[in-house]
Amino acid sequence: MKNRREEQTRRTDMKNRHEEQMRRTDEKNRREEQGIRTNDRQNAPQSVNRHQQTSTDTNRHQQTPTDTNRHQQTPTDTNRRQQTPTDVNRHQQTSTDTNRRQQTPTDTNRRQQTPADTSRHQQTPTDTNRHQQTPTDVNRHQQTSADTNRRQQTPTDTNRHQQTPTDTNRHQQTSTDTNRRQQTPTDTNRRQQTPTDVSRHQQTSADTNRHQQTSADTNRHQQTPTDVSRHQQTSTDVNRRQQTPTDTNRRQQTPTDTNRRQQTPTDTNRRQQTPTDVSRHQQTPAGQ
Repeated sequence: MKNRREEQTRRTDMKNRHEEQMRRTDEKNRREEQGIRTNDRQNAPQSVNRHQQTSTDTNRHQQTPTDTNRHQQTPTDTNRRQQTPTDVNRHQQTSTDTNRRQQTPTDTNRRQQTPADTSRHQQTPTDTNRHQQTPTDVNRHQQTSADTNRRQQTPTDTNRHQQTPTDTNRHQQTSTDTNRRQQTPTDTNRRQQTPTDVSRHQQTSADTNRHQQTSADTNRHQQTPTDVSRHQQTSTDVNRRQQTPTDTNRRQQTPTDTNRRQQTPTDTNRRQQTPTDVSRHQQTPAGQ
């Protein structure tokens, strides 16, 4: 509506200007006719009727370099169809523009990444996405070394997203850490595996259960002595997912365990019976 009013005003101004010029031209022609006889079909070079216009005429069919209506625009015109080099709307952007459709070489959003970018969509050979991080890795998107906002921290930062080699929180850990999100080159978590990995996606020829276990393992997760992720634990770990040979919880049991899931040859409960058992389900020849 506003544009329509402006267009109407501009057209009215041009019409008034044109009529004023025609009136002046008529007066000039009348004076010239009185001094020099001219017929109706011959106009002097200064005559400007509606079929001929000078360079200063600005009606809708011809426009000078200063005319800025919707069909012609000067270099300083910045409406929606033409934009100068400093215009930064959504259709044209300068080299410093960093919105979602154009990005400079230092832009690190999710659609463009530099060789050092470590987001989840592109990774270099030394890439460490959100499940694994090197000592210099900080957040999952990518930040410069001088950044200190909440997503990136310097080597001396110790908040929950980045930590120094002595940090042991859940997001980044050193080679001696044993949490579930970061692992050393010998780690065997489910998303990255070295040639010696033994997670559930890769198993050696000696595997026997569905997650891979060594010949001495009997629990369903199996971990090697050097593993430190949530699916693998060291030999000194005794948490709920991995147990040493002396553990006797419900997931792994030694040969001396006698709970309801594993029984030795001397067990005589209702699910396993020795040749000397005489319960109602099994009877010896002497039971007759």
